[in-house]
Amino acid sequence: MMNRICGLFAGAMVAVLCDGMLAGCSDKEEFWWDDDRSNAKVVGFVDDSLVIVGDFRFWNESTERWNGEYLDGRGAGNPRLCLYNYRVQEGGPRWCDSLSEEKSSGWFGGQMTDSIVWGGVLGEYIKLWKIGDEPHEMKVSKSFEGCSQKVSVQRIHQWLDGKFIALGSYSMNSRTFDNALTSLDSGASYCQYAVLDTVTRTITYKRLDEKLKWIGKCDDVRAWGEDVYCLKLDKETYDAELFINDNLKFIMERNQYKLGNYANVSFMGPYLKLHQTVYKYHEKEIERMSSFSSQEISFGDGKGNNIIY
Repeated sequence: MMNRICGLFAGAMVAVLCDGMLAGCSDKEEFWWDDDRSNAKVVGFVDDSLVIVGDFRFWNESTERWNGEYLDGRGAGNPRLCLYNYRVQEGGPRWCDSLSEEKSSGWFGGQMTDSIVWGGVLGEYIKLWKIGDEPHEMKVSKSFEGCSQKVSVQRIHQWLDGKFIALGSYSMNSRTFDNALTSLDSGASYCQYAVLDTVTRTITYKRLDEKLKWIGKCDDVRAWGEDVYCLKLDKETYDAELFINDNLKFIMERNQYKLGNYANVSFMGPYLKLHQTVYKYHEKEIERMSSFSSQEISFGDGKGNNIIY
């Protein structure tokens, strides 16, 4: 019994001494960044030659406790935004800017305009990073019109009246309650999309009214000026269809564009994206711009010519 009491007393004394920050009892901490950057992601396309790429660096932290225990940590931070030429091989990026923060904090949610990428958690705040400008965070207030279950925003595109349309991760014509533009009758409380107003700093969650009911068939939508563009993958033929104001303008046939049941069709900046290839729509024709990798900074013209950074 006496030995146990002495042991407890000795342990208590060590704790008291270390709380007093005596030499030899404090933790030893080390922090360092990886030399190379990682997780490069094509965020969007600016024009006929420039592409937006975001990446990070991993940090490492090691703590040696006063009692000999080691604690190690690792995470991503120091987010960087760059412009590369995807049509002509160059020695590196045309332009880059980075933040010193230790957490990546979701800066690269997607492309919002030709020169702005967005991140954050809409309904609470949005992060905006414009090429050449200082990135900033904006608080956003939310409201509801005709529904009560908000959209978990994964995509933002330019919309009518200078606003932005915010959409979920699923195709808008999929019959799920998770942010689909077409939901079952019993899901009337579920919002189908949202409209973001960066001037008033508000996001309004909505269901489709009669004027916009036609976009319920779309996999993705956006506006150019006063025109609403809609991309849809036909679930029977697997052809991709482009509508403008509910008028069918162009059909991208399955075999020519290598489409199938799980093809992803969406808008990416000024282009149409089918799988990992972007196309430019001209009057009555589609021009192939570039394919790109989701794993590295590389691009191809479909003729065997590749650009790799």
